[in-house]
Amino acid sequence: VEGKGTLFNAFANSFLESQYNLNYSEKMGDWSTILIGHTSQRGGDIDNNGDSFLDLPHTTRYMAYNKWTYTSDENQMKSYIAAKFVDEERIGGQKGFKAATDKGTMNSYGQVLDMSRLEAYGKLEKEVGDEQFIDILTSFSTHRLDGAYGTTRYSGNQVTFYGDVRFESSPFEENTLTIGAGFRYLDLDESIDLGINPQNKTYAGDYNSSETVPGAF
Repeated sequence: VEGKGTLFNAFANSFLESQYNLNYSEKMGDWSTILIGHTSQRGGDIDNNGDSFLDLPHTTRYMAYNKWTYTSDENQMKSYIAAKFVDEERIGGQKGFKAATDKGTMNSYGQVLDMSRLEAYGKLEKEVGDEQFIDILTSFSTHRLDGAYGTTRYSGNQVTFYGDVRFESSPFEENTLTIGAGFRYLDLDESIDLGINPQNKTYAGDYNSSETVPGAF
């Protein structure tokens, strides 16, 4: 169908890991969109060198992405907005390691990473005069990570935001003037639990930081 497109592909390797991808795009008047889906499924227990440790971690991943674009010569406007979500789990370590029962214990050595991330961003560009534009940009993300490395456990949550408004003008043929204001925000919470700690490590605890940065240019 004119203005539409769909693509699907699949992949598998000798480790029995498989990946699947689906892309869909469509144009509807001044609007267009693209939708992407991806998943990666864990492979087998591969230990080619015989050291009782997995050669590659077991990875399970799901990802979705969507973007909408608007372009109008009549309204002298361009804009887009997009969002992406990723959820991933990685399990590595000894072949006999079972995340459900051995995570954070000394039953057998293993590493577990459980991550999810959501991000969104957008831009609006409006022509307000001859070679004069107003731009608005914004982005947001939230990131969560829970991990276990042997008996050490880690958890972290991060939130970021950025936005700015700018005015652009080309008063001269080879020069562009840009003025604007922006704002950046970061919030990070981390926790480290050392569990069994025979080396008497001292960095366990909760760590929190927050930043707010306004600016002009």
